[in-house]
Amino acid sequence: MAHLTARRRNGALMPASALFGMALILFGLCQGPPEQILSGLRTIVTMEDVLITDYIAVAGLGAAFVGAAGSGLYGGAALVGACLVPVLKILVITGTIKLGAAVTGIVSDKRISACADRVGKGCLLLLRCVCTATALFIIVVAVVSYTVSSW
Repeated sequence: MAHLTARRRNGALMPASALFGMALILFGLCQGPPEQILSGLRTIVTMEDVLITDYIAVAGLGAAFVGAAGSGLYGGAALVGACLVPVLKILVITGTIKLGAAVTGIVSDKRISACADRVGKGCLLLLRCVCTATALFIIVVAVVSYTVSSW
C-alpha cells in the first residue's frame, strides 16, 4: 500500500513543479506592464550578471521572475523531452511484439505465442528500468544544478 501512495506522490511531482513555474511566471507578469517586462527580459539577456538579485535590480521584479521561471520550465521540458524518446521507442517495440504474439496465437502453436508474449513482458520490464533510470537522471540533474547554483 505504501508503494502505491509513493507512486502517486512521485507521479504528481512533475505536474506540480510545472504548475509552480507557471505560477511564478504569472506572478512576474502581474508586477508590471508587458512593455516593461519585455524590456527587462531584453536587459537580462544582454547583461552579464550572475545573481538573480542583480537581475531584480537591473531589470525589475517582473522580468526577473518571468526569466527565471521561464528558463526553468524550458529546461525541464527539454530534459523530459530528451528522455521521452527512448521510452516511446520501447513502447512501440513492446506493442509490436505483443500484437505479433496475439496474431501468432491465432494461426500457430500456443508455445510460440507464449514465447512472444514473454518477450513482450521482458520489454515491459526493460521499460520500467528505463523509466526508473530517467527519473534518477532528472533527480541528479536537479541536485547538481542546485549544488552549482549555491556556490
